[in-house]
Amino acid sequence: DWRHVENRNAIVILSVEETLLSDICNEEWRGGEAGSAYFLLTDADDHIVSGPLAEMVGLPREEAPSLLEGGTLREEAILHQRTGWTLHSIQDQSVLYRQLGSQVRFMISVLLVSGAVLIAAIVMTVRLLTRSVDTVTAAMQRAARGDLAVRISQSARMPKEAAIIAGRFNAMMDDINALMREVREASEQQRNAEIAMLEAQINPHFLYNTLDTINWKAIEKNEMEISEMVGALADILRYSVINAGEESSIRSELYWLEQYVLLQQEKLGKEIKIKVEASERIQNMRIHKLLLQPFVENSIRYGFRGKEGECCLYIRMTCEDGFLHILLEDNGRGMDEETLDRLNDGTQTWSGHVGVENVRKRLRLYYSEQAYLHFESRQGESASVHIYVPIPEGEGDTYEDRDRGRRGGHP
Repeated sequence: DWRHVENRNAIVILSVEETLLSDICNEEWRGGEAGSAYFLLTDADDHIVSGPLAEMVGLPREEAPSLLEGGTLREEAILHQRTGWTLHSIQDQSVLYRQLGSQVRFMISVLLVSGAVLIAAIVMTVRLLTRSVDTVTAAMQRAARGDLAVRISQSARMPKEAAIIAGRFNAMMDDINALMREVREASEQQRNAEIAMLEAQINPHFLYNTLDTINWKAIEKNEMEISEMVGALADILRYSVINAGEESSIRSELYWLEQYVLLQQEKLGKEIKIKVEASERIQNMRIHKLLLQPFVENSIRYGFRGKEGECCLYIRMTCEDGFLHILLEDNGRGMDEETLDRLNDGTQTWSGHVGVENVRKRLRLYYSEQAYLHFESRQGESASVHIYVPIPEGEGDTYEDRDRGRRGGHP
């Protein structure tokens, strides 16, 4: 600092335009917007070098606030190290309070508007949800009164939860209607069967006695072939009439099939060979009666008629994964692709193969959707049907076939 040098030979005077400093450092004090002023002080005697008012220049610092009009004034000082000048800031607190009040009012306005928007959104959501719940409730009440055709119309504005409930309700009503149709169809089929049984009702004892008389007449005439046919027919009638629709052992079912084939081969005019592969344990199992006869009849009627050479039927039974697997195969003429596809479709009803359709319906009635059929064919060579029937619970281990999975022995 040159003031502390003892031997001073020269003085350097630096002139600065004070208005330039004033313009750079200060804002308008009496504008109502900023409410602040800045002025520079020398470090020697704290006199004002520059300020917002021209009359401040050269005055001591203590007199500067008295020239500024305002409410509560707040003063701060900042020392500049390189120049040694002190920058003083004077702010009108009332202006700050007004600015702070404006910001508080703005925030309160924003909060009020946001709260109003949020409340409106909540009210609209609750109203929409309530309307959807009322729609679902009304549909359920209509269904409870017996209107099974009621459905809930879904829209994009419906809440997700209500849309899920509506979708499940519609699916449930579809299932109920499908079940009602199945019940009506089953009732109609049962009624038709009962009518048919009443129309065809004949005293079984009359038939047995008549056949027994014909049998003895044939024996008297030494017509043993006719006697065998009459005996086989009597066995068939007895088997089919007694406890129709109930279960019978597989052994009995196979015996009855042999009697049926005995009559059919006479009608066909050529011998039909039968080969059976079924363990003793499987033959002791019980299945519903007359499930195999329609497939044997189809083999004889469509597969063997007009066939040259030996006619063979192959029946194989195994237990596989809780199912009784019955394979019936013939070495007849087979089926074309269209017939095979229609048989495997299972959803079409047609006049051909009425016995197969009857068995399919009976399997559905006996075993619901657990039992099923599958047909295979090589045209000109063979045709086969796979029947899968669920084994009653607890019998799977008892009747599990030790020859399961073994192939071979086809006719």
